[in-house]
Amino acid sequence: MDRENFKPDAKYGFEELLDVHSLWAKNPGAVKMRYMKRFNSFSEVKEMAENPNGQDAELKRMVALVERWADQLPDTLRRLSASACGPQEAQITLSSAHRAKGLEWDRVEVADDFVNLCDADLEAENMTEPEFDEEINLIYVAVTRSRGGLSLPTSIETWRACYLKGETPPRSRKMEEKLKKKQTC
Repeated sequence: MDRENFKPDAKYGFEELLDVHSLWAKNPGAVKMRYMKRFNSFSEVKEMAENPNGQDAELKRMVALVERWADQLPDTLRRLSASACGPQEAQITLSSAHRAKGLEWDRVEVADDFVNLCDADLEAENMTEPEFDEEINLIYVAVTRSRGGLSLPTSIETWRACYLKGETPPRSRKMEEKLKKKQTC
């Protein structure tokens, strides 16, 4: 198989993620992608990602990854890229929900980077109806890729348990804080 076809940095936007990291690291001169060059700082990227009038879910995910992995991110992405191989040789497959459509694996672990279903009604207020529908569809795609074992993030597992019991799921702590701020204003 042609190894170039399985380079995750090309298919999963590592360049853009590294640009967000460069801004986080206060190194705007290292930014390569035209789209990202319009930002002067990480705080501008974060503000754009969290803007309720134009929320960019992908940008929001990149901000979260940069904040979570910090200085470890560039090396982690380099190692991921260097160890990429074709599906037949892979022991672990990393995939976005978009790319996983139509595929299945024996075991799937779903990342916690989707809309929090416990806060879905409030999350929907910050998106257009098609954007929200797409987010819900991506969750469906992610959780239906397994032929066997499935590991869900706490947010989806909590929503699922409440749904099966016919109960209203609890709001996330982050959403509770947001609601409190909204009520005091």
